[in-house]
Amino acid sequence: MRRPSPGRTRCGFVNGVNEELAATAVFGSQLASILPAAKYDGVLGMWYGKGPGVDRSGDIFKHANLAGVGKNGGVLALAGDDPACKSSTIPSQSEPAFWAAGFPVLYPGSVQEVLDLGLHGYALSRCSGLWVGVKCRHRRVRRGGNCRGLPGPRGADRAAVGDRRRLFAPSFDARLFAPLLAGDGGDAALLAPGDGAQVCGGQRPEPHRRAQRRRPHRDHRHRKTWFDLRQAMRDLGLEGEALQKAGVRLLKVGMPYPLEPGIVREFAEGLEEILVVEEKRSFLEMLLREVLYGAPQRPRIVGKLDEAGDPLVPSYGELDADSIAPIVAARLAGRPLPESARSRIATLDAVRRRQAPLAVARSAYFCSGCPHNTSTVVPEGSIAGGGIGCHTMAIRMDRSVVGLTPWAGRGSSGSALPSSPARRTCSRTSATARSSTPACWPIKAACLPA
Repeated sequence: MRRPSPGRTRCGFVNGVNEELAATAVFGSQLASILPAAKYDGVLGMWYGKGPGVDRSGDIFKHANLAGVGKNGGVLALAGDDPACKSSTIPSQSEPAFWAAGFPVLYPGSVQEVLDLGLHGYALSRCSGLWVGVKCRHRRVRRGGNCRGLPGPRGADRAAVGDRRRLFAPSFDARLFAPLLAGDGGDAALLAPGDGAQVCGGQRPEPHRRAQRRRPHRDHRHRKTWFDLRQAMRDLGLEGEALQKAGVRLLKVGMPYPLEPGIVREFAEGLEEILVVEEKRSFLEMLLREVLYGAPQRPRIVGKLDEAGDPLVPSYGELDADSIAPIVAARLAGRPLPESARSRIATLDAVRRRQAPLAVARSAYFCSGCPHNTSTVVPEGSIAGGGIGCHTMAIRMDRSVVGLTPWAGRGSSGSALPSSPARRTCSRTSATARSSTPACWPIKAACLPA
């Protein structure tokens, strides 16, 4: 890409109308260098959407990733995940969706890592020819923080792997699908070993540890849960010498997919057990098992389930230091733990058993002046379909609001009901048409012949 003039940046924001069309627009930006009379040598594209937007953009993600990125371009796809379901109807976890589309997945855990892994992601995209997914948890991106500035170049040489534009080339046959269907991330792992394992693949163990006796335990963490883990360890008093006496080794993972096999195998050497802590479903745990399966000396791997098949790391809610600490302490039972660890666990148990009766029972209700307070009141004898937003609360009120629909489907839930008065009176509850749902769609659905 041509360098911008001093004091100027050639950055533009394009309203995508909805997530799918926005991804298509970013896909088109990678054609910049091959169009007649091209103005730029290449374009760096960035797509952003919440978890539901990732789900609805799956088709264009696969098409765009199959086509590849521009020779001097690159694309990041930022997913705003809400694992605690605080502003969504269902909790979200975007790594499996990115994996299904063949995206390498980066997971920054702080403001500084957003910058570091963001630049590394563009280098990774340009090197591999793939779109790169970036998982952004709401608690990390909805805050400020101090950072040391942008890191220097990562040394990703596009010429080392050649031009990865696939559908942009004349040849088009079934062999084009092989890199994505293989599911190995293609050249995405090339940057992990030579560019510093702590950036893309994890943190290597110190060389002297390889000669030590077989260590009993290891924690394998995603980027955000890394900070929760360290806080839990501090609360338990497991730092420095105490951590070594307990026989614990830690790995910080910045690129869950594709895992760099060399780093994983080296780190797992001499371990008896690996504890994988991640939110929602077992994604990293699955990939870890795939790397270590068939190894001559492979450690026991536990995560969502323990060795007996019983639940271990919760798949519900949101993990934090207080929920991680008891799990770590239980797995280290019988090891030399400091007295502070037992004291911390006793404090957490006492808090959980504490009775906290509510002095006032108050149901959720609309904010003062919210238009949905009146728009969700339907005419007598009619019913309305629920949607996403604060007006979802109307489902639990006596307002004849039933069902729940995703962003793009609001107003369509009644279109397939059998011919009946209920079918003819079914409407939507939302007072305004959001940008991700063209207003004509629910209207057309509601006007279908009964």
